[in-house]
Amino acid sequence: MGWEPRIISMSEALRGRAQRRPLGRRGIQSHRLFAAPPAPGPARRLAPILILLVLALLPWPAQSGERLPQPKGPVLLAVSGDIDWTTDGREALFDRQMLESLGVVTLTAVSPLDETPVEFQGVLLRRLLAAVGAHGDAVEAIALNDYVAEIPFAEVERHDVVIALSRQGRAIPVREMGPLMILYPIGLEPGLNTEAIAARSVRQLARLVIRDSRSPLGGSSLASSADPSNDGTGAQP
Repeated sequence: MGWEPRIISMSEALRGRAQRRPLGRRGIQSHRLFAAPPAPGPARRLAPILILLVLALLPWPAQSGERLPQPKGPVLLAVSGDIDWTTDGREALFDRQMLESLGVVTLTAVSPLDETPVEFQGVLLRRLLAAVGAHGDAVEAIALNDYVAEIPFAEVERHDVVIALSRQGRAIPVREMGPLMILYPIGLEPGLNTEAIAARSVRQLARLVIRDSRSPLGGSSLASSADPSNDGTGAQP
């Protein structure tokens, strides 16, 4: 028998071709589209770590208006003015525990109520200024009766000026010129027993305002208000 040609339909031809068709080049390419990417090399794995290290070493800008812990007890002192850290965005409020957390020191001094030196416990004024991020060159110390005295920053750095919290180990009541008072180490450092230092030793301290005395907002009445006999701001008790 010889070979005889057979006429087939177009649909039969297509079915036969599809059955015999091997996985061609197109199939291989589509398979590669879903293949896992190559494993990263050591350099690519280290790149994110190096970026984080560089960011950590960059200097961060100083933050203004950072919050201090809120006082839990009665507020003894309010600090405002040119400061970085506050408790409410405007001023820094301190209760007794917050003040003591700055480090309690003991100072032997003579108060207006004592004829002989007694021990006072309190915190260094320069530590308090550092705790609120104070700027400027002077601090206004304001008493409960609005008496005001200006204390230069340079003086605070040079001498151990103390905000007294306790007298002989107990809290100082208002009737004894408390609850806070500013004391200088008059008996320990020569040259401090002056009328100017006495005027800055504010009793019944209630507020501190950080100022730049060279600016127009520094207050022109500070020199006169430091005089205890000044009737415009109130005399110290």
